[in-house]
Amino acid sequence: MKKDKLESFILENKEEFELSFSGKNESWIHIQSQLKDSRPNAFSIGKKIIGMAAAVVLGLVAVWSYTQYHTHMMTMNPELASSIEFFEITENRLVQTYHTKGINLSEDIKKDLANITQTQNELKKALEKAPANKKDWIVNALIQSYELKIRILEEMIQFDNKEKSFKNESIKSL
Repeated sequence: MKKDKLESFILENKEEFELSFSGKNESWIHIQSQLKDSRPNAFSIGKKIIGMAAAVVLGLVAVWSYTQYHTHMMTMNPELASSIEFFEITENRLVQTYHTKGINLSEDIKKDLANITQTQNELKKALEKAPANKKDWIVNALIQSYELKIRILEEMIQFDNKEKSFKNESIKSL
């Protein structure tokens, strides 16, 4: 019986074929050792539960702090508290507007706003301890600081609107 070329090639090179497949078990063990276990372990589940619990506790502390602050302000001076609440709502609306519009404030303006906020916090603390004859001055300074902050934010939004309309007009004129 006559052998074809493939069969004769395999028979002649039988040793090489056997050598090339001899390490297949070791290769598979190596591959398995590099695979990650896809099942979640108890440690990762525990970390998630602790993270969620920490978020809930943080939220509760924030709500408690907020209510304590507003309760304190209301007992101090209800008119001042309502004025501060009005200014804070207006400020938050303006901040939300410039975030929505994608307005990027310069670092200098961010620092100025942060300094005004720090001054407002210091004025609020000073108001608690101030003698009666100085409270009006502190209240006026606090109101002026809110007005200044709101004016800065409004001007930044107006500037952005003008800049965008100028760009649109420039594009249309081309």
